[in-house]
Amino acid sequence: MGKILVLGAGNMGTALSVPLCQNKQEVNLWGTEFDAEVLETMARTGQHIRLGIALPWCVTLFSAAELEKACQNVEVVVLAIASSGIRSIMQRLVPFVKDGMIIVNAAKGLEEDSKTGNMLTMLDVIESEFPEALRGKNPMVTVGGPSIAKGVAERVPTEVVFASKDLAAARHCQEVFTTPVYKMKITTDVIGVGLCAALKNVFAVAMGFCDGVEGKTDVRVKMHNLRAALLWEAVVELSKIVQTMGGKEETVLGPAGIGDLYVTALGGRTCLFGKMLGGGMSTEQALEEMKNRHQTVETYPATKAVYKLAQILSKNGKLNINDLPLLTQVYAVFFEGKDVEAAISDCFAALR
Repeated sequence: MGKILVLGAGNMGTALSVPLCQNKQEVNLWGTEFDAEVLETMARTGQHIRLGIALPWCVTLFSAAELEKACQNVEVVVLAIASSGIRSIMQRLVPFVKDGMIIVNAAKGLEEDSKTGNMLTMLDVIESEFPEALRGKNPMVTVGGPSIAKGVAERVPTEVVFASKDLAAARHCQEVFTTPVYKMKITTDVIGVGLCAALKNVFAVAMGFCDGVEGKTDVRVKMHNLRAALLWEAVVELSKIVQTMGGKEETVLGPAGIGDLYVTALGGRTCLFGKMLGGGMSTEQALEEMKNRHQTVETYPATKAVYKLAQILSKNGKLNINDLPLLTQVYAVFFEGKDVEAAISDCFAALR
């Protein structure tokens, strides 16, 4: 059996090596230039400095300059990097991809096609980087669902979704990854899973808005009722977009949709960013503070991309953007300077 190559030595890439090692897989963990410090520390101490775990026994480390070497004898390639880096990493990877290698995407996001203006899922981006002659020769799988890296690394029971048009490839990945505490469902709904993964941050940030407003000295009542209303509105809007794009409602109502939305709404970077805005920071101030904390803000570019997608669908008569009040108000806060409390009030007023 061939090795598994994980691209990205950040939290998720390293965390995914844990179930793989439990399954006695050999893992090549390759880090980008941005992972240099993490790789150096793991090589020296055997510890991942952000996850706080020991490097799994089955992992061999490779630096950014060693990609070709890392690709030797590999049967599955896992892209566990930020969505903004998928295209550039694929451009570096493609020369070393062999026919039949399974490409697994763990990134969550959308990208605007510079030529057509259409929105591309991460699998679309990955496939577009293959030359025409090589397209279709490598099965592609995308991962969705509630999967916080630290939980995976610490073997907290986790269930995700593997989506692929090639069920044999998805089942092979299921066999490779599944452990008693890391399980996955299989689906052919690649569009639904890809969109849920990208959209959940956009809607979950509203929970952070509530945290920030709640934390103000003049607010003494917990906003759990409002959180529940906004969370359900998020599910409704997520379902409208996914089904309009050809995805399945059952995907939205499963781990890839409600599951991922729920776990993201519990906290983490997305909610922290929302809390800063709800507490009174401007978008620019909150982005700068997140940068100072060395934390990426996926919800910010994702909201711009999803809003653009909604505009395209609305213009084409496929849905009405006015039926997406939560998306509209999050966009207004991020890009139009709208006050968070006013945005929450306007969103709630629009609920039916």
